[in-house]
Amino acid sequence: MDALQHITKSDRQRTYRIANLDKVRKQEATRRRRRRVKNQEKSRTYRSTHRKTINLYERAYHKKHPEKKKEMHASRRAHKFNAPVNDCTAGQWQEIKAAYGYHCVYCGTQPQRLTQDHITPLSKGGSHTASNIVPACRSCNSKKYTGNVLIPVQPLLLTIATAKGV
Repeated sequence: MDALQHITKSDRQRTYRIANLDKVRKQEATRRRRRRVKNQEKSRTYRSTHRKTINLYERAYHKKHPEKKKEMHASRRAHKFNAPVNDCTAGQWQEIKAAYGYHCVYCGTQPQRLTQDHITPLSKGGSHTASNIVPACRSCNSKKYTGNVLIPVQPLLLTIATAKGV
């Protein structure tokens, strides 16, 4: 018997792959690109034909989970500003507010709604992390805008909530 007859199909494929690595990688990249485009088109078509159903579902979800909606909005905003780190969760935000006694860190009032104030603003390269966020009332947060902090603030350096949320 000839020695070549004993080589299995998988051995021949492995040998070819090693010998033609660049060619195989290009083919795989092309396949992935085509698959991604095909899936995107499929998703677009589905969303356009089921727009009302999807919108109803999303509205109901956001109404049931307002903290998730706020977290997604804050994360998207940080991503838009190219924040180097973007990992503050709703659980960490709750913990930060509790640590400050639900008071504004600048004026000390206890408003119904506290906003996330980034000590180093996102627009100036600050990150969206628990160590860069303090609770502030809307008035103080608006006064600060992208300037320096109104009074010296020591942010929380460690929080108990994990990055994945509580």
